[in-house]
Amino acid sequence: MRPEFSAVSFLDSVRAEANLARMERLLAPSLMAPLASLATVRPLESRAELDRENQQQMSVTRRPPRPSR
Repeated sequence: MRPEFSAVSFLDSVRAEANLARMERLLAPSLMAPLASLATVRPLESRAELDRENQQQMSVTRRPPRPSR
């Protein structure tokens, strides 16, 4: 397997290696490193995790309410 993908934990490493070999034939060599980087990103595991992340982002970006006149 290419060294760029060593940090990725594939469920089926044999199948992953075959797919990567196929992609390597189809893609420009300059795209393999960015592809490996994207493959290491962990998707959100659940809707609850997504909701928590959205709440955290909203609390950071939310402005305090304006005082009433």
